[in-house]
Amino acid sequence: MDRTPDGHRDRSTLDFVRSEWPLTQLDRSVDLAARAQGLRAYRAGNYFVATAAALLMAPSLAHRLFGPGILGPVDHLETVRKILAAGLLRPPDGQSFPETIQRSLRLALTVIRLERWQPAEWGGQGLLDHVILDRGNALLLAATLAPSERPWEEDLEQFFRLDRPSAVAAGRHHIVNSSNGLPY
Repeated sequence: MDRTPDGHRDRSTLDFVRSEWPLTQLDRSVDLAARAQGLRAYRAGNYFVATAAALLMAPSLAHRLFGPGILGPVDHLETVRKILAAGLLRPPDGQSFPETIQRSLRLALTVIRLERWQPAEWGGQGLLDHVILDRGNALLLAATLAPSERPWEEDLEQFFRLDRPSAVAAGRHHIVNSSNGLPY
């Protein structure tokens, strides 16, 4: 498992996110059926229903971590948007941020990076700027990638800027897929 220079788990790597969504636990037909159920349930819109729906949809998106995925581009984007929207809803207690939601958000962020949907100024197509560049959202999203012991330490822009020389010089672990050494 990748570690930050000070020994904490690096939750921003492709390998880490893959470990949270092992290929052996994914099943095409089951995950497509769960996504369909999640899409139907998501329309209700309250925190508990929306987050439960996002958790149902996430495994269908996780297939993208291991190849082209089981969804088409439009369905990938719709699923990412719904997971982001649900995961960024204010919880009823105003402060909880369950690990299951963080895990789904890490998945969505990783797929955004793989598909290059991040803001254009961060090297992407800019398809989700309104969500990612919102200051409050950006802080929460960055916290899902940071070491759990220090959620304030991740730089969301750095996470998405894979080709910046400063990222390589800084020795960030998430720039290269450590299983094959290729950028992703």
